[in-house]
Amino acid sequence: MNVSIIIDAINDEIVARGCFIVDISVSKDNDIVLTIESEKGKIELDDCVSLSRYFETKFDREVEDYSLTVSSAGLDQPFKVFKQFQKAVGTKVEVQMKG
Repeated sequence: MNVSIIIDAINDEIVARGCFIVDISVSKDNDIVLTIESEKGKIELDDCVSLSRYFETKFDREVEDYSLTVSSAGLDQPFKVFKQFQKAVGTKVEVQMKG
């Protein structure tokens, strides 16, 4: 499955929920991991469940077999997209420099 096709199919629903995509990874076995973050506040389990169900309406497992995991970006994970930096403005974060 192609990441850009996934984004085109589900991004409007993610934005409608007040969220944004942090990362999408697709393995060679079609194991899809969708990581999201809330524009404000935090991701709830209902957000992940609803987005998983929405995804399933867009991609038929009978046509292309896949597994899907929808999760929130963890507090212990590094920032991957600029919106995460913007959301963190005014909060304390740990910075690690690579040498």
